[in-house]
Amino acid sequence: MEERTSPDPTSFLPDDPLTSFLYAAQQALFSTLVVATLLVALVPLAFLAFSVNDAAQYTVELAGFEGLNNATTLSHTVSPAFNITVRVRNPNTFGAWCHNHGEAVVSYSGVGVASGRVPGFCAQRKSEANFTVVARGVGVRLSDGLRGRLASEWRNGTAKVSLEMELHYYPSYVLLPTQYRPGTLSISQELMLGLRPQSSYFSQQKYIWHHYSN
Repeated sequence: MEERTSPDPTSFLPDDPLTSFLYAAQQALFSTLVVATLLVALVPLAFLAFSVNDAAQYTVELAGFEGLNNATTLSHTVSPAFNITVRVRNPNTFGAWCHNHGEAVVSYSGVGVASGRVPGFCAQRKSEANFTVVARGVGVRLSDGLRGRLASEWRNGTAKVSLEMELHYYPSYVLLPTQYRPGTLSISQELMLGLRPQSSYFSQQKYIWHHYSN
């Protein structure tokens, strides 16, 4: 039986040098186009992976408050309310910066005097978003020492409260699941009490970002 062998691939190439050159050039061009297409597709994804999780910048403004002023030091209990405006600036080029919900606690000298829920929000890419947090307290008891301290600080113009916010995040970007794991963003800031709104700027160094493993 005659043994069959595979034909030599080079036997399919034309003998004409010009045709051979054009064939080789065509193959090289095809390979170049494939590589270029892959680069065009992968480079933006790589850039997205490194830039999409840039921390947003938060500006907090105490727009107004009531129930915690010099007059309240005459009573052992207070029922304060705070209107807090939060502005979020998203520096990301591709992805939105979103949180589902959160909690806010306002305290005076370590004693919680008001709390409220942080609404869900989204700041679209390269844009800002504003939302309002309302924190309330009912019948919060202040010791004689705290009432005296509050009265003294009001006279000196140094009365202030501490704001703690926990913003919870859950993943919603399916293309980069490792970049978007569930987590909590914690923000802490002191706010001066007064007639005029007080604003404070949060830099990235003030963030505490907790990732929860699945």
